[in-house]
Amino acid sequence: MNREINVILTTFDGQDTLLFEADPEIRVNLNSESGQQDLKTVFSKLLEMSLSDDIALSLSIPEEYTVESSMLCKKGWHI
Repeated sequence: MNREINVILTTFDGQDTLLFEADPEIRVNLNSESGQQDLKTVFSKLLEMSLSDDIALSLSIPEEYTVESSMLCKKGWHI
């Protein structure tokens, strides 16, 4: 069985967020101190899921999300 999970790079409450449209929905705040660990946890779960299903991630970045509005940019990171 193939399963596609939409991943959206957006802002939520003013924070850069990766939104995984899965069941349940998963939000990873990229600006939090635990952001990297949270991403590791999500991708570990995706790897586990891929053992029984084919998983495809589809990344989208809405037009309203801009580098200028990004907290990553404000912290000196460049995309």
